[in-house]
Amino acid sequence: MKTTKVHGEKVKRESQMLRRVLKALGFVGLGVLGLVIVLLVLLLIAPMRNQILMYALPRITDSLPGTLSVSDADWPRLNALHFEGVSWEADSVTVLSADTLAVSVRLLPLLRNDIEAHYLVAHGLNADIPGIKALFASTDSLSPEHSVLPASDGDAGKEGFPRNGSVPGLPSIAIDSLSFTALAIKLNPESRIEDLILGAGIDLSHGGAPGLNISRLTLHGGGKDWRIDDLRIVLNIGEGIMEGRGTGALSADLPFYLEIEPGGRDEFVIAL
Repeated sequence: MKTTKVHGEKVKRESQMLRRVLKALGFVGLGVLGLVIVLLVLLLIAPMRNQILMYALPRITDSLPGTLSVSDADWPRLNALHFEGVSWEADSVTVLSADTLAVSVRLLPLLRNDIEAHYLVAHGLNADIPGIKALFASTDSLSPEHSVLPASDGDAGKEGFPRNGSVPGLPSIAIDSLSFTALAIKLNPESRIEDLILGAGIDLSHGGAPGLNISRLTLHGGGKDWRIDDLRIVLNIGEGIMEGRGTGALSADLPFYLEIEPGGRDEFVIAL
């Protein structure tokens, strides 16, 4: 009888301890859930989002080579960012500047390692591509081979972010509305383009068919006589359609007119 009584008390103590542990875990779980809810509520309040953005920007700037400055930043919606007066300098040389940069992305595709944007805007852009590449090369963490985040060793078989898109070698990205205006973009030491105006949509999403819709493209070859006055192209690989037209000049004395017409599925006719 005594042995049975001792065993019963032991079971009772273990049961009480288990209840205390479960109760403590319940409080911890409720605390974490409450913290997540508070953070989500704060992110839904525009002034709080902007405070978070102002806190994050200097830390992002410190992680980059050179000096990045932004005259004004706004986080108007949970999925959108807007910047004014952006300038990126290195050794007293501006490698990138823009009057306006803005982006709006869809949040759920990010969980699939895809990037899908409602819009991407860059106005008043000036860019020195060789200078930017040199900055990336000077910092291992920003070198081109690390431009796509790799999967960790424990995630063997998983793709990085973003994952590969519908075109080999390119990321899974789709942009409904791409709007660029650029004063000058230096492509290499010998060539650059000027007065760029681009309106387009692009779809390179993983598992889909590539698509491109250029509603307007205008540019001049800096210091050269070639130019594109107006180019419009629609390319839908999934439906086998390509059509468009454009005007410009290959040199000062050689203007061109381009027309692309569909000739049936997976067929098109080019007139130049």
